[in-house]
Amino acid sequence: MSESSHLVSPSCGCDLTRPDIKIQETPFPHLLNLDSHHVLSAAQSDIVHNTISSAIRDVSQLDLEMSRLEAGLAEIRLKRDENQKYIIAHKALVSTIRRVPAEIIAEIFIQCLRGRPMISPHLAAICRRWRSIIFSSSRVCTTLSLVVKPWHLDSQTAWAKMCLSHSGEYPLSIDLRGSTSENGIRSLMEVLVARSEQWHTLHLSPLWGAIDCLDGAVNRLHRLENLSFGRDMPFIPKNIQAVFATAPRLCSLRLFAVRAGLIPQLPWKQLQVLKIGGIEAEDCLDIMEHTSNLIKCDIVTNRAPTRGTVFRPRVTTLPLVRSMSLQLTKDYNSTTASFLSTIYLPVIEDLHITCDVSETEITNGLLSLISDGTLVKLALKSPRTITAANMVAILRAAPTLQELSLKQNSASCLSSRFLERFNGPIASCLVPKLQKIEVDCYEELDVSVVEEMIKGRCLTNQQSALRQVVLKFRKKDHVETARLRQIRDDGLSSGLVIQILWQDNTPMDLDSF
Repeated sequence: MSESSHLVSPSCGCDLTRPDIKIQETPFPHLLNLDSHHVLSAAQSDIVHNTISSAIRDVSQLDLEMSRLEAGLAEIRLKRDENQKYIIAHKALVSTIRRVPAEIIAEIFIQCLRGRPMISPHLAAICRRWRSIIFSSSRVCTTLSLVVKPWHLDSQTAWAKMCLSHSGEYPLSIDLRGSTSENGIRSLMEVLVARSEQWHTLHLSPLWGAIDCLDGAVNRLHRLENLSFGRDMPFIPKNIQAVFATAPRLCSLRLFAVRAGLIPQLPWKQLQVLKIGGIEAEDCLDIMEHTSNLIKCDIVTNRAPTRGTVFRPRVTTLPLVRSMSLQLTKDYNSTTASFLSTIYLPVIEDLHITCDVSETEITNGLLSLISDGTLVKLALKSPRTITAANMVAILRAAPTLQELSLKQNSASCLSSRFLERFNGPIASCLVPKLQKIEVDCYEELDVSVVEEMIKGRCLTNQQSALRQVVLKFRKKDHVETARLRQIRDDGLSSGLVIQILWQDNTPMDLDSF
């Protein structure tokens, strides 16, 4: 046995591996062959039986020794675990976080709650001090977010009462989600409606019962600025206009699934931000005629018209809109071009369009929208192809464009013909201020065209505003990693940031191939 395998008692120094017990040696080593047919004599059998008995006694003693050592080891492990707990507990006593003032921790909580209001109950459950900090800070208690469930209603109602009792006079942000009936949620809603004068932000999704319990908030929503309904609501009920028609400070509204011809009477004129979906184009125009103060607008029209095939003649002017996102799905009456040409956006700067319509419709509609030449950002997403000529026409109408994003087959316009226009003699007047290009590089797209665009704008001696290029690829498509690596490196050498990403925005590892 090696020296390192000896186990010595620290108290007396004796060897704990029982050196007094030796491994039994066979008295007849030449006979230990399993293939042997030798029969032992009576005397030899007695000798073997005696050695077996001696080995059995040794094994029993070794078992006892092992049990004693294992019991000692278990005791040692227990002491080790207890000391580890002691270390952890006492490290917490001298941890830096204990010396951080409560008001600083409260401010950290406030920052954490922005965009993630549902973590508030989890923060309160960490420890007694954190819970005390939460309920001692009125600002932390002003954000209340609950996924309402029937079996948790009592505890959720109690939590709401506790938060509101510590919220002071600060504006409240309420976020309720779930599908509880009116009777089930009434007790919770009574607690919330009692403080409706302090509501600043309200989100409901879908919670029909909650909407039916809002009558007590009528004429009390003096602070309400942001109102939103979830996408999962199949339609917007009529009674919301009775509750929210008189909200003098309401400036942001998000709603979906407005029934055809049943537009609720809300304070549309004072809105600055509007997100609306599940609506017919004609109803959308009816609403926008009353939203002259809009600054930002997101629209999803995903229904075919039911009230005729032709828009009634009109022009809807949105004089203050600087940002608009339009998601236009194909309908059976080809109303997209008419819809776009009906809207007048004299100061539009940021435009995102997602559509499944012919390139003629989208081109004509776009040219109508951006005719005033104020556009700074343009994003197009379409499964249809767009010709080089049409894309050149669009870019000519946007001389101030700084960012261009071509999603899906919108990037099909990037051809040799487009390249001639982009880098040709008219380049000085074709989006000369362009700083960023983002392209979905589907397999059908010739990456060499994008490469030549970059070279023409940045890798020559001429001055260029272009600073960033983002190329996105689908994982199912073949990717020329060596070529992409060369494009990236050439860009870096000229001070241009070139990002090569997968479609899910994760960076492509070009250096491992």
